[in-house]
Amino acid sequence: SSGARPLESETDAHLFECKEVDEEDQSNCIGQWLKETIVDYCGELEEPLKANVKYIDPSYMIRSVEATASDSLYSLLLAQNSVHGAMAGVTGFTVGRVNNRTCYIPITSITKHSPCHVNPKGSLFEQVLIATGQPHDIPTI
Repeated sequence: SSGARPLESETDAHLFECKEVDEEDQSNCIGQWLKETIVDYCGELEEPLKANVKYIDPSYMIRSVEATASDSLYSLLLAQNSVHGAMAGVTGFTVGRVNNRTCYIPITSITKHSPCHVNPKGSLFEQVLIATGQPHDIPTI
């Protein structure tokens, strides 16, 4: 046991167990490994599910504006606190600011009320385009 303590229940915690990786496997990216793990997991269920998972390397999709000094400082704050939480053995969390305090936020609390999809003609998508400096005439998928 790694001594890690989750913030929420340990349901399906085996999906996130660390495994030894040999030199040959180190060249594979985490996205491809995650895709294969999800497909394998779904196929091994008591009632197997056919999973059709597409992996798209995010480096091909991300467009952004240059970071400002405050962006860099905020990113440093989030990164340092993420490492502190991980080194303390906390799992299943992200770091964020709430009421001007840095907090560990359980992933389940964030995803519980999140929409399943984003309307490409909606205000949330518009805010993302503005914040990242992307053109407004991006073709929708």
